[in-house]
Amino acid sequence: MRARTALALAAYTVANSLGYFFAKYALEWASPILLMALRYAVAGAFLALAGGGLILRRDVLVLAALTASSSALWALGLEYVSPASSAVLSYTMPFFSVPLAYLVLGERHARSEVLGISLGFLGVSIYSVPLMRGLEAVGAALTLANALLWAAYTVYYRKLRDLDPLSVNATQFALGAAMLAPISPIGFRLDPTVGFALCLLLLAIPSGALVFLLWNLILREESVGRSTALAFSVPLFSVALQSALALRPPSAPEILGMAVMLSGIAISGWSADARAGRPT
Repeated sequence: MRARTALALAAYTVANSLGYFFAKYALEWASPILLMALRYAVAGAFLALAGGGLILRRDVLVLAALTASSSALWALGLEYVSPASSAVLSYTMPFFSVPLAYLVLGERHARSEVLGISLGFLGVSIYSVPLMRGLEAVGAALTLANALLWAAYTVYYRKLRDLDPLSVNATQFALGAAMLAPISPIGFRLDPTVGFALCLLLLAIPSGALVFLLWNLILREESVGRSTALAFSVPLFSVALQSALALRPPSAPEILGMAVMLSGIAISGWSADARAGRPT
């Protein structure tokens, strides 16, 4: 793996993992779709100020629709499940992204990538079994729907890799905010406290604009299969962070699921580096 890609993946893992917690806290003060509309507006404005322009073409419009829909479903599901559980469930995404990458981009995946993704998905499944009950099952279903849309826009990021990533993401957020705004009155709730403003800024900039930009950059360097296998580091970090914040060790299914996910990352990453003759 290239050094810059490894650095981008590390920053992505930390910022994305923290985003699950920022969003969960922010939902105490705002309804899910309103929160995502505000997040997209702030992130879009930030990237525009950073120099991102508007790219008005069909593929970017589709990308914006996929990301906005994915984020809305993610926030709706997060009302019912913990941040760590949301992170783990979201990472069923590679199960969908690999066949989509083959169908849309014609990407063929190495056996090590497929094995890594399969192990990662198995780890997610082991972790998720205790969630399939009551309202947690509703949250799980919404989060899984988000994962399917996330897989679709991951493939679109790869498809649009020749475009300026700053402008792609600035456009995506601006259009996404416009798409979410008309439906933000659904379940409307807003308590504009200082705590909410802080969580919104953290969710919109480091865990929004930066996370989407880093994911775009990673997909410019690596295939969809390898990128998504390596990104299983996010649920691992999220589960560890939640256990540390709650001062409780992970349960046996959580430990087993994380161990299987970690083995998937190792196989996908190390085997590909060895085959390509690149330093890890």
